[in-house]
Amino acid sequence: MFHKIGLSINQLFFYTRINNPLLPGQYQLINADGYIDTKGRETNVKLGYYDQYVVN
Repeated sequence: MFHKIGLSINQLFFYTRINNPLLPGQYQLINADGYIDTKGRETNVKLGYYDQYVVN
């Protein structure tokens, strides 16, 4: 009989900068001056359990 527990953790950081972005107006898209930037992070945690039986 064999039991295995697995744990995986991934961390992601991001930064995005868009120069002269398109912004929604009332009836059309407007090309804005300057830039828009976004930043953030994401964490993914995975826990697994494996059970294997060997039959002779």
